[in-house]
Amino acid sequence: MVTMVVFTLLALAAAAVVLVVASVADHEPDDAAPGVRGYLTDVRSGLRTMRSDRPRRGATGGAIRQRPDRGADRGASDLDDFFDATAVQAPAYVAVEDLTETLARARERAARGVSGFTRR
Repeated sequence: MVTMVVFTLLALAAAAVVLVVASVADHEPDDAAPGVRGYLTDVRSGLRTMRSDRPRRGATGGAIRQRPDRGADRGASDLDDFFDATAVQAPAYVAVEDLTETLARARERAARGVSGFTRR
C-alpha cells in the first residue's frame, strides 16, 4: 500500500514538473514572471476566474448563471465552416485498398504460422 502511495505522489510530482516546464517553454517576452512564479500566478488567475463564474443565488433562492455571449468570442464561423474551409481534394493519406491488402497478407502469414505449430 505504501509503494502505491509513493508512486502516486511521484506521478503527481512529475506531472507538476511537466506543467512548470511547459509554462516556461510557453514564456513570451512580455510575460511578467516566467518559471514557477509565473506558473503559480497563472494558476491563481485561473482559479479566480473559475470562482467568479460560479452561479450566484438570486432573490428567489434559485441559481442565476451569468454566461458571457459565446457568439461574440467565436466570431461568425462555427465548426462546419472551419471544416469546409480546410477541406482538401487530394487523395486520402491511407488508401483502403492498401490497408485491406496489408491485412490480408498479415492474416495469411498468421494462419501459416499457426498451422506450423499444429503439425508437431
